[in-house]
Amino acid sequence: MLWLVALLTLSLRGLALTPSELWLKTQMAENQPIVYDEVVVDSVDNDVVVHYYKVYRQNWEKERREETGLYNEDILQVSIRKGANLYLWLGSLPHVLQMVTPKKEEWVPEKIERGFLDDKELIVLYLYSHNKPLTIRKYIRPEDNLVLKEEILVKNKLVQIRERRNIQLVPELGEDLFNIPIGYQVYSERRHWELALVSSFIETKSRTNVFYPSWLPSAWELTDINLNQLDSIEVVVYRFFDGEDFYSLFQRPKDTSPTNESTSSYQKLQIVYKDNMGVFQLEKNNCIITLVGKIKEKDARKIIESLTLLW
Repeated sequence: MLWLVALLTLSLRGLALTPSELWLKTQMAENQPIVYDEVVVDSVDNDVVVHYYKVYRQNWEKERREETGLYNEDILQVSIRKGANLYLWLGSLPHVLQMVTPKKEEWVPEKIERGFLDDKELIVLYLYSHNKPLTIRKYIRPEDNLVLKEEILVKNKLVQIRERRNIQLVPELGEDLFNIPIGYQVYSERRHWELALVSSFIETKSRTNVFYPSWLPSAWELTDINLNQLDSIEVVVYRFFDGEDFYSLFQRPKDTSPTNESTSSYQKLQIVYKDNMGVFQLEKNNCIITLVGKIKEKDARKIIESLTLLW
């Protein structure tokens, strides 16, 4: 019975705090060395996207996040936060994007209530933003004020869940963990960094001429590069995200065989709309270019017309 009394005491003690007091204790608990696995579930356009991370945090100012596959077999990307700077690179590609650490959102503690995670009782702290229609629910362990789970809501709609697992408290973290690998090149312009990434990724894998846009909408960020085989045809795929929607750009060689009767069908931009989604297709330098996404025709034309041969 003693353990039950102890847990009840901890729970009541947490609920006895004001939201502001609990928020302060939670922030202090985050300012210590910690390692954990994190599962992030995003809801985008009614689809569910799951990401897996290994997080190493020395304190508020120093953190390393490694995005891995489901079984931690590969490191897909690494981001390091060191004070005012944020560094990002993909896999083993030796190109690093240097950015300014985003300004922290000023969260206002609103209320506290009881919650549960894996049948364990936790304290749920509600935070809201003054500037954006955002609310965060933090599920906090009462004995040490550590956050085990977060739920992010936009206009009261759940858009993201973050859950921490395999937590290690006060581990010894070497300084090399937070340094950029020797020999990696640092870029301060995102478009220059993206171009270097694409060139490094594709030049040893593709047998075809490869293009990349010299113009993209300012909010677009390259999130993925792939080479797919479709009926023995090599397809280059770029994926972009603007904070709300994903966009895909495909490039494949034109079929010039005598049996192909549609070799001239893409000389002009072909446009198809379905469910507010646009498909834009055009032939360029013996390649078929296809752009898919919720995008205006003038922007689609500008992107496709800006495609430049990489080498």
